Amino acid sequence: MFKILAQSIFLLIFFIAAILTANLVHPNNELFTNQAGKVSIKKGVIAILCYIGIMLILPHILSPIFVSSYLIKNGISPDTINPDSDAFDKEVYNLMVVNLNPLLEIIIYSLLTLIIILVLFKEFKEDFITIQPKLFIWSLAGILIVYVGNVLGSVIEALLGNGGTSTNQEGIEQIFNSGSFGLIVTIITTVIMAPIVEELIFRKVVFSFFKNNLAALIASALIFGFIHVMSPTFSAFIDFLTGFAGIGDVVNELFFIISYSLMGLGLGLTYILGKRNLLVSILTHAAINGISILILIFSR
Repeated sequence: MFKILAQSIFLLIFFIAAILTANLVHPNNELFTNQAGKVSIKKGVIAILCYIGIMLILPHILSPIFVSSYLIKNGISPDTINPDSDAFDKEVYNLMVVNLNPLLEIIIYSLLTLIIILVLFKEFKEDFITIQPKLFIWSLAGILIVYVGNVLGSVIEALLGNGGTSTNQEGIEQIFNSGSFGLIVTIITTVIMAPIVEELIFRKVVFSFFKNNLAALIASALIFGFIHVMSPTFSAFIDFLTGFAGIGDVVNELFFIISYSLMGLGLGLTYILGKRNLLVSILTHAAINGISILILIFSR
């Protein structure tokens, strides 16, 4: 009970501090006030709606279609993949996961990447044209900045007793461990597609909605963190309402917003230091994800 209370209080303080900083601080430093490379509100809203629709809604539409098609094609009863059924067959369930999860992942990310780039193609192209060699130094520095944030997040989680792996990370590892196709899909989506899409949305678009970059930095970090924990937190909340989980499970899932937000903060700071050039933060993001994949590969 004490752990849940401590985590809840810390989350509340975290959000209040972030909101107050974003709204009350008005920096005069040019580094935080320059609004170069803005995206129009219209294009930004369209890009965000596309992201939400494809990333958060479409999987819930496609997944049942994929599952039912697979079961019908192979003449398998739906009960065999229902963990609550007496007919549950773990071998059938694992086989379906191996075949369907990577396929769904690559379809979703391919569609998402294509549409977001099309919507923001002008801004995407401009940053690649104006890139300067010296900006790559900030990409390297960004890796260190993000890892400092990761260490800080891990320390906070350890102090407040929230160990373990986030559901989002567990999902990535499940696809990674599902076979050769899953490994290839994980590399493509996490090292190439996710950095492009997430930096376009959470840096290029979100930064355009604020008058100063300090407010944008904090807001984009919080949104980045929330997106990565939203689905598992909501699922845990539904389980809590139906009696299948405790409030501690909800708080534990939500608590991972700290580590993801600190990662978003590091990427946002890299974006600012890199003169708001998207390629800088994309390379940093890709490197961070690539290192994580290498760790998974060598730990197998």
